[in-house]
Amino acid sequence: MDSLGEIAYDHFETYKDNPEAFLMPLQNKVFTKDQADTYSWILINMGYNFQSHSRILTSSRYYEQALLQDQKIQSLSEVDRLTYLIKPLANNYSMLGDYKKSERLQLQAVKESKDSTLKASFLNNLLLMYLHSNQVNLAIQTGLEGLKLLAKPNYLHIHLYNGLAQAYQEKNLIDSSQYYNQQALKYSNNLAPNEQVKAAYIAALSQQINLQQLDEKHPTSKPLILKALQLELQNFPNSRFREKADLFHKLAKNELSGGNKNTAIKSLWKAKDLLKSQVNDYGQSTYNLINIYRDLGTIYSKSTIDSSLYYYQLALQQDFAFQQNSSGKENHLSANIWNRTLMQEILDNLPDPKSLRQEQLFQLIWFMELSKGRLLWNDIIRSNDWQNDSLQVNTESQQLQALYQQKDRLIDSIEIKETDEKIKALLTKFELEEQYFLNRRKMPSFEKFLNNLKTYKGQQYAYFIQLDHSISIFRIDAGQIQYFHLKEPKFITDLLHFKETYFSNSPHAFNSNPKKYFQSAQQLKQALLPMLASNKKQIKLSLDNELHVLPFDALYDEKEYLIQKHDIQYVPSLLAFDLFDQRSFNNLTLNILYREKYNPPLVDLPFVHKEVQNLKQHYEAKLFDFKDLNPDRMAEIWNAKGIIHIAAHSIVEENGEAKLLLKQPISTDQLRYFSMQAPLVVLSACNTASGELLPSEGLASINRAFLSKGIPGVLATHWYANDAVMLDMTDKFYQQLLRTKSPVQALSNAKRQFLLEQDETMSNPWYWANMVYTGLDTTIDLQQATGLSPVYHWLAIIFTIILILYLFQRLRKTDLK
Repeated sequence: MDSLGEIAYDHFETYKDNPEAFLMPLQNKVFTKDQADTYSWILINMGYNFQSHSRILTSSRYYEQALLQDQKIQSLSEVDRLTYLIKPLANNYSMLGDYKKSERLQLQAVKESKDSTLKASFLNNLLLMYLHSNQVNLAIQTGLEGLKLLAKPNYLHIHLYNGLAQAYQEKNLIDSSQYYNQQALKYSNNLAPNEQVKAAYIAALSQQINLQQLDEKHPTSKPLILKALQLELQNFPNSRFREKADLFHKLAKNELSGGNKNTAIKSLWKAKDLLKSQVNDYGQSTYNLINIYRDLGTIYSKSTIDSSLYYYQLALQQDFAFQQNSSGKENHLSANIWNRTLMQEILDNLPDPKSLRQEQLFQLIWFMELSKGRLLWNDIIRSNDWQNDSLQVNTESQQLQALYQQKDRLIDSIEIKETDEKIKALLTKFELEEQYFLNRRKMPSFEKFLNNLKTYKGQQYAYFIQLDHSISIFRIDAGQIQYFHLKEPKFITDLLHFKETYFSNSPHAFNSNPKKYFQSAQQLKQALLPMLASNKKQIKLSLDNELHVLPFDALYDEKEYLIQKHDIQYVPSLLAFDLFDQRSFNNLTLNILYREKYNPPLVDLPFVHKEVQNLKQHYEAKLFDFKDLNPDRMAEIWNAKGIIHIAAHSIVEENGEAKLLLKQPISTDQLRYFSMQAPLVVLSACNTASGELLPSEGLASINRAFLSKGIPGVLATHWYANDAVMLDMTDKFYQQLLRTKSPVQALSNAKRQFLLEQDETMSNPWYWANMVYTGLDTTIDLQQATGLSPVYHWLAIIFTIILILYLFQRLRKTDLK
């Protein structure tokens, strides 16, 4: 054990390529107290060495294992645990973009630490984390607090002053930034030059370079960059690869500003090679590498489009992979916004896409689809992992459900705040126990994406809303791709007005002037679905941002609604469902959750009883009245493999949060921590596809909450549902599902059948277009109810009556004889 401890500390080269094999002799061993302590330090030293070599993902894996180990045996002193474990792990989380995890760990460490210098070191790390997460004011406040804690000159002075310099630069207060940077350099020169001081000095030089590159009086910052590089190579020849790469990146920018394109490319390649020497998997990316590829793409966009697309593709794939390192919703959403600016930059730098070749256009649509549904991808993978995770993870998952259940019932703001604090504390434990970095996460495949696009039998449309509100539209049909650019500046505003006018609380706008509706709906169709072929029935739509609120079914074309000619399938992105291997589900029953009676101000739902009885009569079904839905029963239903059908109220709160109303409110947060196996969820309730608009993710709806649990498809509603129509449409949907086994085709057929049976008033799309199916076009084999169907039941009665009459006649003739 001791010899392994020495190797872990001093001989990184012996295990860097296969760390699990190095630890194999220690797996499943029963340790003495001293051995357990040694094992903790082996894990800590492995984490440290991987961090020093810029392999942050692998480093986090071993730091997390060490933290779990210490929580079990509690062998580390408080100072050692905070200094050598919590601090570097929190730094890793910051570098991986998981800022909430980093913040939770470090704020807790600040509370626990009794040493002012140690507190200051955590505040310094928090300063940098707040900078990376664009919380500049918090960064400044934190940095100033850290300086107050330092009594004697210390390397932390350099870091804190330099962090403040970076923060003031972000606020464009250049004089303040220069002042704090000079303070950092002053402390660097006055302190004894140990490793910590040298590393801090290089960071201060790097910030001085940033300021020089902003100052027109400094024609070049090259001498300073070369000085910093020399210090790195002299003092840290076998570590700090990320810092060296950053300096080469700065050198490239300096060369570019002087018009030296070829020299700049060489510097970027050096930076790339430094990072790639430590990272051999695009699942272990860093923002440094992403920005290097981004700059190479930009340089080549002026001359060689294929090379430009190649590097932009690497940048976006690395960016997608890097974002998957984070498990927090807020982190993903802010990363989505950053990614959209990157995507916009690519569109601005490339020539007009209409001039690109077919294979280049397929690359461009890959870029755009990589921008969508990144949080959804992360949620689905994590949900799948949880089902196979440890007992402890499952226990904490149930505890999170219980806390969210409690929060969903609360009204008092103080009680809600207290519950939120409990949730945060439990999330920290849960995410650690989850050991997210142990699992090798699946990434989208360009080859699979291409194959899916080219082999799909219908028409596909994908959209990307640019920063100026123009819309990039891709149409794919029969393996060919076309690009359109919708440039009308008020188009999005007009679209939202159209939706609000005709698809909000009332059908009256259509009824008062159908002709005006048809005119607007036809204009929208022509703009959003260019070159739509009427002879191709299937349409798959990958929407973006505000387009998620529009019911494409109800757009109009040549005296017909779109749904009257086409089957319409909505998807979060054209690659989101690459995660699903099973696409056919047999012998399925219905699990029906329902509630008919409500307390004011909510009205009762009289159609629910009829709907439930109708489904029970025709299909194999289990009924669950809301009064029976305790937490254990709910968990059992969610985890069953049948179709889930929910007939109840749902609401969207003022803050955009969506909730189902069964025995108690069920929020999307609560749904997140249930295990689910259903291949299809049908939400027979109002507004279940509505919610707050999330950047690049669609709507934060109940519909999306189920999709994020890995459910292949969900049928939901965008606005208020008419009770009678909902009952009729649900009945028709299941009839068609029994016949076609396709949810997409079943809903489309149900809408067509409904329109055939209605007069002009009830053909108003407000009544029928609110129901949408989002997800895979799976094969669903729904089981009919056992026993005679109603038709056969009546035939049997008629036959029996005829038989009785026949026997009566014969008996009468016999009596006469």
